[in-house]
Amino acid sequence: PYDEIEGATDRMPIPGLAEKKYADGTGASNDPFVIKNWRHLDNIRDETDSGLHFRLDADLDQDTVGYADHASATEDNPNGWLPIPSIDELSFDGNGKTIRDLVIERPTTSNVGLFAEISSQSTVSNLVVHAIKVSGKNKVGILAGINAGTITRSASMGAVQSNNIQPDINNPVDDDAGGLVGENIGLIAESYSTAQVIGVEDGLNIGGLVGLNRGDIEDAYATGNVDGPGGLGGLVGQNGTGSGTTGSIARSYATGRINGGDQSNGVAGLVGNETTNAGDDDATDIAPDSFWDVQTTGQTDPGDENTTFPSPGVGKTTAEMKSIATYTTDLDPSGWHFTTVWDIVNITQGDDTIVSYPFLRNNPQSPEPGRDYLEDFEPTNPGAGTDNDPYRITTWRHLANIARHPDAVF
Repeated sequence: PYDEIEGATDRMPIPGLAEKKYADGTGASNDPFVIKNWRHLDNIRDETDSGLHFRLDADLDQDTVGYADHASATEDNPNGWLPIPSIDELSFDGNGKTIRDLVIERPTTSNVGLFAEISSQSTVSNLVVHAIKVSGKNKVGILAGINAGTITRSASMGAVQSNNIQPDINNPVDDDAGGLVGENIGLIAESYSTAQVIGVEDGLNIGGLVGLNRGDIEDAYATGNVDGPGGLGGLVGQNGTGSGTTGSIARSYATGRINGGDQSNGVAGLVGNETTNAGDDDATDIAPDSFWDVQTTGQTDPGDENTTFPSPGVGKTTAEMKSIATYTTDLDPSGWHFTTVWDIVNITQGDDTIVSYPFLRNNPQSPEPGRDYLEDFEPTNPGAGTDNDPYRITTWRHLANIARHPDAVF
């Protein structure tokens, strides 16, 4: 039950020596509690004081001390990680480290994630969480079930599943499941998720980044697939609640495939269901500077004219999504911040050009999202894939790309 002694792992701890709660620190802003293993991380839940500061000083994974006891689903611990409850004014600095191999199997529990809830006045920053699986009833996300505080420069990978059972076929239930956060009431900035998000019932509010957004999302993206029979959105399942509670989305995008869904409950490439001003005579697009890829999501842009539900954001082709002009010169009055917040790949390699979707300068994904060659075939004269103008193949890469165009002529 004791921490390993670095450099002397064959030594037994001294009998009667108390286990260190954290690796170092006092919890002050200038001397945070230092976390180096799963036991240290688990000890956060026992804190009762507000205003404590924590810093992750090592990557955590299945080989880190305390994993079997706290973060994996075993015979003795079949539910895996127990979400950290809400702590007032908590400050958690991930320090650029990654928490991997997280397992949470709690299908009858609400508010499920690494944190059950990030409270108002609390912050989580610079943290990457890679989950094998996070499963809960509703309000489910890899980083947090509910965020009422501030999340910055953080990311999630893996798989999320909500299991909220629909007791009445005529009254769908709210799943509020997202790749990063289940329900957002606070601020999420400069963050992303690549996680797949699954709703198993006809539940509402399933999103690639956030299930239900009642707060603010700025400079964020989601690339994971979103699956289920209910309400689905590539970035957000539902924005606002229709009862005076609004949500905002700025400079964000989604590219993950939307599989299934019930159109009557809202299915779209960026936001599945927008309730902030739906039905108003003067309703406007609440996310005019945000986008989704109409090809990869499988969701067309219905436009904003003559509708009671203006579609949040703008649908673009993959080529347009990988062009910096979409986010700068094409936007009025101002574009995305490509000198301080965002970057994009556009590299010339011989006759080829390599491009990507935008990525975050201060929270980069490796490799960059969607990084690929601009042309699938011979770049100087690729052809059109028709009988009269077949695609031209001159390299092994071009040959492999035939699978992407099954109905074309080569």
